Amino acid sequence: MPVRAVLDTQVVLRGLLGARSSACTILYEALAQNVFVGVTSPHILEELRTVLEGLTSRGRYALTPARSTELLDAYQRIAQPVDGLLILRDLNLLPPIPVEDEPIVAAAIEADAEYVVTDDGGLLDVKAVAISGHRTIQIIAPGPFAKRVLGIEVSGRYRRRRPLERRSGTVSRAAGSLSGTPMRLLFAGTNLAG
Repeated sequence: MPVRAVLDTQVVLRGLLGARSSACTILYEALAQNVFVGVTSPHILEELRTVLEGLTSRGRYALTPARSTELLDAYQRIAQPVDGLLILRDLNLLPPIPVEDEPIVAAAIEADAEYVVTDDGGLLDVKAVAISGHRTIQIIAPGPFAKRVLGIEVSGRYRRRRPLERRSGTVSRAAGSLSGTPMRLLFAGTNLAG
């Protein structure tokens, strides 16, 4: 089974809008190429929609309303949704999660994901979440997730350094380069180049 991870809203946003060599952009491209399964929830999608609308209204990143919609649609096509109905306050989480990050961790629990990928310092301080009856969820930054978990080098021109190792014992992906594929080709006809 492929690695499953929840990318928090800022990681997704930076992946959509960031520089080609950023860890978030590399992760987004890896997600589009099915290197791992990205999980989303109604909360993450609504937060992403709100941030994109704010950037559009301020004229940042040359975003138009139509382009913002295209970016959100592109993410929805490649991410696996969960219902977003789990309430963490009903669970005995160790360690406790910052309230504003509960929907992100709840999506990971619902999806049985192994990782939450975030740049949020408060959530990164948690490091891992253990819940009775569920797998431990690792909290990790985008760069280390790309390098340690997916085997993608993120400094300079990136490349896959080693095959993905399946923890379930199934066949690993063949090693190959992620570079050289224009980002605009990764999104089924969506032109992200502007």
